[in-house]
Amino acid sequence: MYRFINYTAKVTEMSVSGHSSCAIPGRPARVAEPKQFLREAMLPPAEPQLDLRAALSLMGEKKYHGAADILKRMFFESPRDLHIVNLAIRACSLAGDIHSATAIFKHAAAQKLADGTTYDRMASAYMRHEMFERAEGVLAAAARACDGKAGHLYAKHILAHHERGRAAEAGKLFEAATKNGAANPQVYCVMVSSCVKAGDFDAAASAFARAIESGVSDPVVCSVAIRAYGKAGRLEDARNAFNTAVAKGLADHSVYQSMINAYTRNDEFQKAADVFRLAIWAGEKGIGTYSMGIDVYYKLGLFREAIRLIDGLPEDFRKTPRMMLKKAEVLRKLKRYRHAVSLMRRLLDSGEADQDERYLASTILGYSLKDQGRTEKAFDHFKALLGEIPAASLHYARAVCGLVFSWQRLGCDRRLGRAAIVPMIGILESRKKGASSHLLLDIEHALRILCGHS
Repeated sequence: MYRFINYTAKVTEMSVSGHSSCAIPGRPARVAEPKQFLREAMLPPAEPQLDLRAALSLMGEKKYHGAADILKRMFFESPRDLHIVNLAIRACSLAGDIHSATAIFKHAAAQKLADGTTYDRMASAYMRHEMFERAEGVLAAAARACDGKAGHLYAKHILAHHERGRAAEAGKLFEAATKNGAANPQVYCVMVSSCVKAGDFDAAASAFARAIESGVSDPVVCSVAIRAYGKAGRLEDARNAFNTAVAKGLADHSVYQSMINAYTRNDEFQKAADVFRLAIWAGEKGIGTYSMGIDVYYKLGLFREAIRLIDGLPEDFRKTPRMMLKKAEVLRKLKRYRHAVSLMRRLLDSGEADQDERYLASTILGYSLKDQGRTEKAFDHFKALLGEIPAASLHYARAVCGLVFSWQRLGCDRRLGRAAIVPMIGILESRKKGASSHLLLDIEHALRILCGHS
């Protein structure tokens, strides 16, 4: 396949020899006179989709120079095809031909063809070649040309700078976004969370303050700031952001949930419970907020309060599989095993639970039977359950633990032979990674029992 810049050389060669057999991309090889060849080379190929597929295939194989050659020729044949323009800019950039990418971009911008993708591809090309001032210029042009839709592009490139450790360049882009009127909530979210992740808490606080001052009254910015501070363990900063959201009337369910999450992540369950009570007082009724509140009460050992919360929910929330599972766990803590068994059987019979919820309900049912003193029935239940749950699942490890605990209560009789015990040890050892702290304790206990009888 000839490069488009070689067509003239080919015509010169043909002028010397009189004629030559040549293959134009997309057409069969044939003999052509020089003038006829030149005329046909300037026309769109008979099968443009073949060239496009070839270019995409080469890009998939990371043969960017070949792909760039095809797409540049296709661009000259169809200069108003925006799809070809965007692909050509990307291929030229990856091939290191930044000059061709710039020329194609300038043509698209001059002809008012460029869309958000075009500006994004060109800014990415300049960033790839560390031409940051030019990238900033492209984004500024996008802010003027894209009717306020450039915020997404600024956010994307600010994040890219941070991920590559270029905090100063990210700061410059952020300043440019605010100056050009492109700083939307997404830009502020990315700037705050990236600064917190990088440990630059002063820059994060400054960006958050500017978001509030600029009138970007979006709870998402507050929520993202709180979550980022929570992940970094900066609970005081998180609480300041939360208080600002409440004072400005921006506290919705996401803000309350983020603050509860920040406290629970750092084991401050009492403070998380206080925020949950604030949410209830403010009229928050979302099932997500209630679910987090119930988890907090569970961690604090306030089981009766958790039950009252669940029972106080509207019926359509209270009867969801998620809430029924939570209630069963709390009932077990209150030693109301009969109620837990009844609730899980109702859930399994309802057919409303998905596969994961069914597995969890079945394991809770087995543990409730064991705790109720119906050990024989619990053993048979877990043994049957192991035939249903995939062995790679953590639910399988829970069921194995339940089987082992039931087996121990039955006096470790011959119901489990060595042939069954050894694979169980292997399965439990492999499930340690990724297990919750509670499940990990169960696995360790089960392993001690099994290793004592292997």
